[in-house]
Amino acid sequence: MNLIKDWIAQHQLEDGINMLGQISEEHIVSELQNCNVFCLPSLREPFPLSIIEAMFMNKPLLLSANIGSLPEVLNKNGITFIPTNREDILEKTKWMCDRSAGEMKQMGDFSRSQAINIFSSKTVTNYFIEDLLRL
Repeated sequence: MNLIKDWIAQHQLEDGINMLGQISEEHIVSELQNCNVFCLPSLREPFPLSIIEAMFMNKPLLLSANIGSLPEVLNKNGITFIPTNREDILEKTKWMCDRSAGEMKQMGDFSRSQAINIFSSKTVTNYFIEDLLRL
């Protein structure tokens, strides 16, 4: 985390990048509304709900490659980094920061589309019913 904070300071991006860490449930929605990119620098995660929340809020994703269910969520809506590789973290963070507003909007829109197609209550319910009917 200090490596990223140092890079942010070195490139004078403190006004545009906020590293929040863990926040209360009350602040999750407002922070997701205010952010431009959702970043999850986890060393080990099977499938965090925070990614789905960010996707429903039209956010591009900057995710650790150690997240178990990436094929389901990451396609045209973001990029991964290796959380134990300093150079990769910096390279992928810079890549995300260098995207144009139009590219960021496209990634965010694709996130929302994926969230609706895969994780909406209607979709999940339909999958559940299909599974039940196969029994």
